[in-house]
Amino acid sequence: MKKYIIVLVVCFLTIAIVSMADATIYYVDRARPDDSGDGTTWATAKKTIAAGVSLLRSGDTLKIASGTYPEAINVVNKNYTSWVTIETDDKNGNPGFVTLTGSATNNGHSGAIAVWNSNYVRIDGRQWDGFYCNVTGLSHAAYNLGGSDNYNYAVLKYIKATGSYTDEGVIVIGSHSNAEIAYCNVNASAPFLVQMFSWGVGDPNPRNKGSIHHNVIQGTTDSGYSGIDVLRFDYCDVYCNYLYNITGSGDGTTAIRTRQGHDNRFFNNVVYCQSGKRFKNFGQCRGMSDGSGYCRRNWWYNNTFIIEGTLTEGVFHISDVSDQNKFFNNLVIGNVTEYFFTTWTANGINNEAYSNVITGSLNGWFEKSSVEAMFTIKSAGSANQGTSFINLTGYKPFPFWGLSSSKDGAPVPSLTTDYNGNSRGDPPDVGAFEYGELPPTPAPPKNLRIIN
Repeated sequence: MKKYIIVLVVCFLTIAIVSMADATIYYVDRARPDDSGDGTTWATAKKTIAAGVSLLRSGDTLKIASGTYPEAINVVNKNYTSWVTIETDDKNGNPGFVTLTGSATNNGHSGAIAVWNSNYVRIDGRQWDGFYCNVTGLSHAAYNLGGSDNYNYAVLKYIKATGSYTDEGVIVIGSHSNAEIAYCNVNASAPFLVQMFSWGVGDPNPRNKGSIHHNVIQGTTDSGYSGIDVLRFDYCDVYCNYLYNITGSGDGTTAIRTRQGHDNRFFNNVVYCQSGKRFKNFGQCRGMSDGSGYCRRNWWYNNTFIIEGTLTEGVFHISDVSDQNKFFNNLVIGNVTEYFFTTWTANGINNEAYSNVITGSLNGWFEKSSVEAMFTIKSAGSANQGTSFINLTGYKPFPFWGLSSSKDGAPVPSLTTDYNGNSRGDPPDVGAFEYGELPPTPAPPKNLRIIN
């Protein structure tokens, strides 16, 4: 018996070694005369991206030399079983800058980066603005979409997108589990600016496990839509994004939204509503009014919302069979001229709001008294007007964060413990309490910057 076990282990190791050896790096260089090279070195690189993509097999990498390419990155119907990476390179092993001026269309969707019905595809610019898409009139700048089947593993990183786009989002991943949108720079126009979604509905949703992080987002959205949208998707972490200079038509836009999503976490984001801009809400949790799709167990915490312009509704919006959602430990800088919470319908239950810091005035907590039934922690409504710290759990109000001249949160040195007497970290969490019962504390946002 032992001999057979040894043989099986040796065979497994042999297969693994062969698989690693088969992984190949291919090269594309716009400066090449044609596609006659085998693509295995810079000297024999393919001229076109399409020729390079056609070579890829599971585990392979395609390096695209810096330059402008009058074509798109187009990956269609590839059932890869391990990561295939398409990345920039300056021909010396360092990240490069690649501009894409062409487009590809799959199933009615068009983009300068177009991935359709494929698993294990990573598009990685490797540095800020590594891949640059500016092709006005397409559905999206960059997308990785799947059909009704189960697709997995999709990454869009270090992509710059400008221009105007006609479909739901500028940078989009749809119908993929295990998905990531990160380090992208968006300054564009579309209904949504960054979006992760699934086709199905339910609790749980068929697509889950994703992240949207470290993106710098500005531009123009449609009325009532959002800068970041998590739609019919579960277990997505949205963190360390900076949203600013966003214009929404009509009564404004929502900064970060989930609709029919469950168990998503939104934390350490900075949203700046500048003077002259109109936001509808900073955060929104929305189900379906006919009860066909719930929105459950989503958390917003440790976010910073800066108001210099206008909020046409409230800071946070919950509507339409939205259950068990939490909004806590958030810092709101500026005046809330309407309400802290607004809603369209009050048929959700067991939502919670607590330990949020407001540095300016507040006209009202809830839009109307019937809304309070949606929350397990209630407020006296107008009694909160003008307070600097909104606390609904009976503790004394006092802000843990000051307001610096740059409108950034700054810890108050004399406050070394939270309301429960626990030592505060450095920097402390925004709000009344240090984490204890939650998952590992996320680091505060660092190195967020405006890229014009």
